[in-house]
Amino acid sequence: ALAESHLQVKGFGYGPEGGQATGLSLQSGENTGLPHPQKLPFIWVSPVITKISDGSLLYEFEITIGDLSGDNPVNNLEVESDTLLICLDIVSKLSDESYPWSLVKQSAIQPFFSQGSSNYTGHRMNISLEFPFNYDYCMAPTE
Repeated sequence: ALAESHLQVKGFGYGPEGGQATGLSLQSGENTGLPHPQKLPFIWVSPVITKISDGSLLYEFEITIGDLSGDNPVNNLEVESDTLLICLDIVSKLSDESYPWSLVKQSAIQPFFSQGSSNYTGHRMNISLEFPFNYDYCMAPTE
């Protein structure tokens, strides 16, 4: 929903990073829309780990925002700037207090540059969402 509501984002994918490469290799000129990661710019979400701590579950994700930059260095700078702003938009939206989670306010954002036939540029960020968890064994399905 976050990707669909963002006016710049055209594609979305979820899964391991290897799936990202598969999704991006499917790029075509067809207007397939979301959730197709081959539309650009794209957001790809990869689960990293889930941690249990005292009274909470912490879900960690790597979010990749990328776009084609071509061979022009000016395009690289523009795409890098745009994808950083999309990262900041996502962090801002995920920190909305109306959601059932809390965003851990320490997100690392790192640029990436893909060379070769794809020429993708963008940013990767790691985010953590914390949900309440009360260790209530009585709620577990048992016989």
